[in-house]
Amino acid sequence: MRAGSAGRPARAESRATRRAACITRAALALCAALLAVGCGHRGAPRPPLPRIPEEPRAVYWWQRGDHLEVVADYRLQALEGRTLRPPVRPVVLWVPARSPGEAESWRARPRAGEFRRSAAEVPLEPFPETVLGTRTRARRSVSLDPFGRSVVVVLALAVRDRRARSFPSPRRTWQPLRPALPAPGTVQAIPEETGVRLRWSIPADSRARFVDVYRAVGEGNAFPPEPWRRVDASSGELLDEDARYGQLLRYQVAYAADVPGIPVESLPVVTDPVRYLDVFPPAAPRGLDVVPEPGGVRVLWAPGGSRDEARVEIYRQVEGSREWTLAGTVDVPGATFLDTGLDPGRRYRYRLIAVDVRGNRSKPAGPTAWERPREGRR
Repeated sequence: MRAGSAGRPARAESRATRRAACITRAALALCAALLAVGCGHRGAPRPPLPRIPEEPRAVYWWQRGDHLEVVADYRLQALEGRTLRPPVRPVVLWVPARSPGEAESWRARPRAGEFRRSAAEVPLEPFPETVLGTRTRARRSVSLDPFGRSVVVVLALAVRDRRARSFPSPRRTWQPLRPALPAPGTVQAIPEETGVRLRWSIPADSRARFVDVYRAVGEGNAFPPEPWRRVDASSGELLDEDARYGQLLRYQVAYAADVPGIPVESLPVVTDPVRYLDVFPPAAPRGLDVVPEPGGVRVLWAPGGSRDEARVEIYRQVEGSREWTLAGTVDVPGATFLDTGLDPGRRYRYRLIAVDVRGNRSKPAGPTAWERPREGRR
């Protein structure tokens, strides 16, 4: 036997071993790839979503008097479907700042995690258990005492149950105003033909630069969180020209300070409900004049200007009589009337009354001077 023939089986066995090792490594790599695909990504599986309450939405803040108030929409359920464990309540998260610049730095996105870890909590009134699992919009308030003498405060709102706290709402800055603004002394709501006029006392506190007016239409409807109008406090009055006949209107009036961040107001004064009804006579016609014509007299005027004026009634008086007779009517916007079939030998004069769509009647306009028709026929 030749010397090389003994080594062939050994080399063949070595090649088989290497081939088996390659197949094994390929199989392991394939298994690893399939496992990664099954997990949805490479690396360790992702942790489950946090089982925490949902954060408040549509949050509106303001300081009213010596309280901080907040209105928000709450979805009183938890992420991943966990049932909230009472007591469930909103909590105010806050961090004090020494200046507006420092407060703005707390609102920067990179400091969101630091804010969540550093913020103090002020618990608010809990929700009734009957509303858990539903959506609700709620108003809560807290006195200024927990915030000490802070010059500027960074605020956010969260929801907490017995197990966990939600993520906070967007952060807002607030400059607490101390002492609180005094409330308006008197507020009147006076219906007029052109709308409802609001009148208030001029504030003695120079910090009260504005008046915030809140408006609610209908019985039982709550005032919205944002004011309907903001006007200069020194004006002393505001006319609600949007009022429509038949509406039930309520108004809430508060002094407001000119400060950055969330609004700062006094305690509000709420007016008595106003049932806005059309009981107002229209303005009388203006510029009344008469022009003689053959066999008649032409009457001319200008409308009184009331927005609901419907027609004008023309009344005639014959010289020597005390009676006024209806000569005719003219629908708005007409402003002229020819009274015909008159006796040229007699003199006549006229007065006018405007009537609105509800039948309210103006004071008479006139009478005119006496006028005699011209001879002849038209």
